[in-house]
Amino acid sequence: MQCCRAYFDTRERRHLANALKYCSSILVILLSLTTGRGGAWAVGWAVASVVSSVYAYLWDLVMDWGLRPWAVPGCWPHRAKRPFIYPTWAYYAAGTTNGLARLTWALYISPGQQVVQQHIILLLGCLELLRRAQWALLRMEWEQHHRNHKIAEAAATTSTLALP
Repeated sequence: MQCCRAYFDTRERRHLANALKYCSSILVILLSLTTGRGGAWAVGWAVASVVSSVYAYLWDLVMDWGLRPWAVPGCWPHRAKRPFIYPTWAYYAAGTTNGLARLTWALYISPGQQVVQQHIILLLGCLELLRRAQWALLRMEWEQHHRNHKIAEAAATTSTLALP
């Protein structure tokens, strides 16, 4: 609802895309409630899980962290033109652990899952805590970059308007 409200306030389509990301996760949860049903339900759950996990992972990288995972100049920290706070290896490590953690949540709630034993649940919980902590750090860095960029643009606009 927050994403929908942001869309109605700003009319920026990225808020609808973010709402769709949350809806895809909710769909995985709803399909995981169909324990014991096989066939199309199991395939639907698997497809929804992969799509939702990849969507959320790419959203983290591109929208929340300002990284582009594909091979375009300036995508990854070692080729980007903006300043980065952390060393290059930290972005690769964060991207890797984020991707792994994004995939494990669907496995944990999968219908009739037999893979995750009780002693693994703690490990997955710790991985999720790591994912959320690094997400927050990289999200704050990206937001600070945006603010600095807006301030610089405003200063440039003000200085050009002040010229005779």
